[in-house]
Amino acid sequence: MAEIGDRPRWLLRGLLPGRGDEVVLVLPGHLPAPPGAQEVSPNVVRAALPHCLAEHDGRAVVMQLYRAVVAPHDAAPRHWTEGEIMDQLLPVLRTAFERRRLVAYGSWAPTCPGSGAGPGQSQPPQSKPPPPKPPPTKPPVVGPPKIEWVQLVSVTIHSDHQLMKDNKDDWLDKGTLYPEPEWTPVQGHALSHDMDRPVGLTVELVVGPSDAVAEPGVLEGKATDVLFESEMLQFEPGPMTVTMTSQEPLVEKIQQSHLGVSWDVRWWKDDLTASVSPSITHNTMYVTADTPRVETWEDGVTHKRMKRAVQWAEAVQSADPHAIVAALFQRVPNVVLYRDDDVPAEYHHPTFFNEVGGAWPLTDYPSRGAECQAIVRMVRAVVHQLGIPGTTQAVVVWADPDDGGQKVHEAEHGQGGLGLKTRWKNGYKERAKLADSPVEAGQTYLDAPGSPGMNNFEACLKYDHAGKVVYHGPGIEAPCPTIEEVIEVFWGLVWIREHKGGADEPDSFSVTEIVSKWK
Repeated sequence: MAEIGDRPRWLLRGLLPGRGDEVVLVLPGHLPAPPGAQEVSPNVVRAALPHCLAEHDGRAVVMQLYRAVVAPHDAAPRHWTEGEIMDQLLPVLRTAFERRRLVAYGSWAPTCPGSGAGPGQSQPPQSKPPPPKPPPTKPPVVGPPKIEWVQLVSVTIHSDHQLMKDNKDDWLDKGTLYPEPEWTPVQGHALSHDMDRPVGLTVELVVGPSDAVAEPGVLEGKATDVLFESEMLQFEPGPMTVTMTSQEPLVEKIQQSHLGVSWDVRWWKDDLTASVSPSITHNTMYVTADTPRVETWEDGVTHKRMKRAVQWAEAVQSADPHAIVAALFQRVPNVVLYRDDDVPAEYHHPTFFNEVGGAWPLTDYPSRGAECQAIVRMVRAVVHQLGIPGTTQAVVVWADPDDGGQKVHEAEHGQGGLGLKTRWKNGYKERAKLADSPVEAGQTYLDAPGSPGMNNFEACLKYDHAGKVVYHGPGIEAPCPTIEEVIEVFWGLVWIREHKGGADEPDSFSVTEIVSKWK
C-alpha cells in the first residue's frame, strides 16, 4: 500500500487482459478519482488476485490489501497459503466493492519499474496505449475440468411445524404425518409455518463431474416472499449439504402460499450463475399465526382442517387476533335448534356431537346454522388450528329464576345452564327457559321452526388476548366485555309447560310465567 499524504492506494499490475503493463488503482471509496482514470468492474480485481499472488511483489501488495480490509489490527502479514488468503479476502472484497468502500480505476500506470504489483508514485495516463503483446508461440494449456452441473436432491424445511397429517378425505384427526424432506424430485408435500418468521431449510446437492476442480460460489434460492443465500461455499464434486435461513421473515398474514423457490449457483470468480437441476422446487405452505394447539378432542392438525382454517382466516384480511375471532363467528349466520335434513345425518345437525369430526363438518354447511355451542366449538377448533395467540374457553351464560333473573351466571360449557331447572306447579312439571324472541304468558306455541326459541344458555367463546377479555358468541352482534351484556341477546327468562303432540300434531309448549325481560 502506497501513501500520498494520508491517501492510501493499492496498485495491481497486469490486470487488464491484452493491455500491456496497464495497472488497476484501488482507492478507498471516499476519495476522488484521479485525473484521467476510468472506473472498472471489481470483477477485474477479483479475477486477477490469484495471478498477483503468484508473484513475489504482487503477493506483498495483496497482503497489504488484506491487512487493510480484512485484518487491520494484525501486526504482520500472515504466512498463509494462496488458498487461505483467497478464502479470507474474496468475500470481504466483494462486500467492500458493493458498498463502495473500495473503487477500482483503470488507465493508470505507476512510474516504478518491476515485474511485481508493488506501489509507486503515479503519473498521468499515457497518451498512447501500449503495443499489444505478441501472440503466444505455444498452444494454450488446457485447464482441469470445470464443474458442469449441480443436481438438487432434496429440501428439508426444518422451521415448519411438522404436525400436519396427510388426511384430505374427511374431518377426522387421522392420517400419517407428512415426512421429511418436504421436497424431493418425486414430490413436494404441504407444510404449515408461522407467519412473521424466517424460513430455515437444508438443501442436499450433488456436484459433477467427479473429476472437476472445486470452485467457490454461493447457493441462492429466490421465492415470491423470501430469499435464501448461503455463505461462500467450496463446491466440490460429490454430495453437498447446505443449511440456510431466509434473509427476511414471512409476511405477517395468515394465508395459503405457494413456496416456489428458483435455485442457482453464483460463481465467485466471474459472478456468473449456473442453474441447478431441477431449477424450481414447489411446496404448498399454510402460513399460520403460530404453532397449532392441541387442547380439546376436536383439535389435531390435518391437511383438510388446515386448508379450511387458513381459507376462512385469510379472507379476514387482518392479522389482529380479536378481529379474526370475531369474523369467524360471522361465518355461521344463524343459530338453529331444529335439524336440517340437507345436512348428512352422521353429523348430528344442529348439535354436531358426533364421532366423525365433531364441529368441523359445520364448516361445510355454515348457511344451515347450528346450535350456539356447536358454533363456539367450531370457532375454537379453527383458532387452535391456526395457533392464534390468546386463551380460549367455551363457556355458557344464563340467568336463574331463583333470584328473579337478576344475577347472570357463567360456567364452563357442560357444567351450567338451565337444563335441569324445573318446578312443579298445579300438578304439572315446568321448565325454566331463556326465550330468544317475545312471548306472552298463557299462550301456547308450537315446538317447531318459526316459533320463539327456548334456550338453556348462551354459549360463548371467552377469549383473552393482550390483556383484553371479551365474550364472542353466535347471537352476539359485537364482542361483549361482560356477561351482563351477553344475557341481553335473549328477550327474557320464562317458565314453560311442555305438551307432547299426537300422531298428527307437533309438540308444543305454554308460557306460564315471565320472570324477567331484557328487551
